[in-house]
Amino acid sequence: MRKVLFALCLLAAACGKKKEESSSAKATTEAKDDDKAKAPEEKPKQPLTAAWIGKTVAPPGELAKLKPGMKMDEAKKASPLAGQAGTQESEIQDVSYAVQAQPNDTIDVMIYLPGDKKAVIEEAWGKGQDVDRGGKPVTVWFNADTGVRAAWSVGSDNGGELRFEAYTPLAKLLGEGPQIAALAKPFAGKTQDELKTVYPELVADDRVELPATEWEFGGSTPLSPYPMDGKIESLAFSIPFKTAEQQAEIMKVIETKWGKAKGKVDFTEGAFVYNKKDPHIEVTQPDGGYNKDKITIRIGGK
Repeated sequence: MRKVLFALCLLAAACGKKKEESSSAKATTEAKDDDKAKAPEEKPKQPLTAAWIGKTVAPPGELAKLKPGMKMDEAKKASPLAGQAGTQESEIQDVSYAVQAQPNDTIDVMIYLPGDKKAVIEEAWGKGQDVDRGGKPVTVWFNADTGVRAAWSVGSDNGGELRFEAYTPLAKLLGEGPQIAALAKPFAGKTQDELKTVYPELVADDRVELPATEWEFGGSTPLSPYPMDGKIESLAFSIPFKTAEQQAEIMKVIETKWGKAKGKVDFTEGAFVYNKKDPHIEVTQPDGGYNKDKITIRIGGK
């Protein structure tokens, strides 16, 4: 009798345990179901289209608040994307972003996408201009109104990169009238250190530099004072080009501003005077050597 009672007790205990386990499993399942119900559904990514790229050469989509060339602090206020390090996923399939700080604390905006998507960009903006950038083929588009240049390139891994960067059209940098708009403040007689106080907005890496023009891919246009030491008499800068057509475009801008050359510069091959009065302007043509792909403009001196 005792054995029977003992067996019944064990059976009852086992049944109770199974009931508890069943209740626990049911509760766990219900909790998981609740979590699934509460979790937001992942929004499906949209395909890359010309409509998303937009008709204007500018950062598209959620990058639209970021203007290439703006200061990083300003960019962080404009968009949280500028405050994030590294590459960030986008709302578009196979597309990611990055906001890169430049040496002068301004930004470039990067879009990474498959290397076979150039046709989508061309559908949005039309054909770009193919040029060489540091030995690497790129295609560029310009927005002269906003000073934004977009450069498309494909890496060895077949990954595409669309870089939005700031530039200043040469015509705007020179401005109207005989004076050079970007160098309108008096500089003659200043030292290089004093020049930085005259043009604080142009200081980058402790040097005074002009903005990059159409075919300058170094981020800025170096400015060369003469003499290097002591009081400055003149300033010179070079405008690069990649093709004969681009060279002709540069000369057209120069001649539209100052007219044809007024005479040769003594002892300087390929140099011509374009403005004899104040300011004195000289333009030096490519020499076939180191400066074979540059046109140099000098302001000041006599």
